[in-house]
Parts: sequence; C-alpha cells; structure tokens
Amino acid sequence: MENTAIMLPDKLEEEAFEKAVSMGMTLEQFVLHAVRQTLNSRNDSITDDEDPFWTDDAVFEGRVPEDYSAEHDTLGNKYMETG
Repeated sequence: MENTAIMLPDKLEEEAFEKAVSMGMTLEQFVLHAVRQTLNSRNDSITDDEDPFWTDDAVFEGRVPEDYSAEHDTLGNKYMETG
C-alpha cells in the first residue's frame, strides 16, 4: 500500500475523526472506507442520451441586455436580487 498525504481542513478532520471513532475505526480506516464507498456508488451506467446535461434543450427566449454574455456574473446577480 502506498503512503499518501492529504490536507484536510481542521473542522473536517475533527468531524471525520469523530465519525471514525463512532464506527469503531481509525481515521485511516474511515478514509479508506469512505473512498471505497464513493467509488462503488458511482453511477457509470448513465449514457449521454440519459444525462440531463446533454438532454436539456430548454432555451430562454425573453429579452436580455446586449452585454449579458460578457457581464453574466454581474447582471445575473443583479436580476437574482430583484427577483
């Protein structure tokens, strides 16, 4: 097994350690368990035909400012605030 170092924010490390202890594991065992569980739960069976990213064909047909694409962050936040 390779030795790998990862940096965790203090709060995340504390939470992970507490969870590991509650499960009767060391922090190392808990991290290995979490990584394995995450890898095993991935849904690789989705095809491009089913993926919402590729199948979404909605198009907004309302009016927007001419510079909206260049200023979308600023303008989007402005419209979000005013509703």
